[in-house]
Amino acid sequence: MYRRDFLKTVFASSGALAIGVNLNCISKNPDIVNIFPKRAQPKKLWTVQIPQKMNWHEKNFFTCFQGLINKNENRIYLIHSNADKFWLDYYKQTFGIDHELLENTDELFHKFAEEISGYILYDEDMPHSLNLATTMGSFLNAVPVSNSQEIKVEKFGLKKIDDQCGRWENLYQAYGWALHELAPKCNQKLIGNLCVHHPWKQKEFM
Repeated sequence: MYRRDFLKTVFASSGALAIGVNLNCISKNPDIVNIFPKRAQPKKLWTVQIPQKMNWHEKNFFTCFQGLINKNENRIYLIHSNADKFWLDYYKQTFGIDHELLENTDELFHKFAEEISGYILYDEDMPHSLNLATTMGSFLNAVPVSNSQEIKVEKFGLKKIDDQCGRWENLYQAYGWALHELAPKCNQKLIGNLCVHHPWKQKEFM
């Protein structure tokens, strides 16, 4: 596969929209795609098996939770498949990175919950609000939480920082607001959003 086709495949499969990345100028300006932070090798990883029965919103929650905790130091590793287990063993054998398997996701949450400032509620009937809640959460150190998750999350002791429910009538209003309020605070080299049309049927949320 040619490099150009590979990049197209990566962007398409991840559901990300890249703006301002010109393949012809990468060689002249290598820093243009240097968007990932450089971190020291993890001392230890805390891992947990993500149950197959866990719904899409719950998986998003723990993925964002992982990202916020790992922002300062890589410590959480989520296991979704046998491939994830393979790489976990590889890190141990090759780099000597120890890991501890926790019993369940609740145990993982309670172990690191004090490092999270709160949650941002998004509307499952306006799934594009998930993208806004995720972006805002990165600034406020808060996890995105859907309507159906809120009761459980409140039992965890997290406080609500912001509420995205009922704020916009359609995706144009939502992303218009995000363009003015959130985009200036974001990395200006790459813009990425989650494909929220789960389970990815041909349905538009207008």
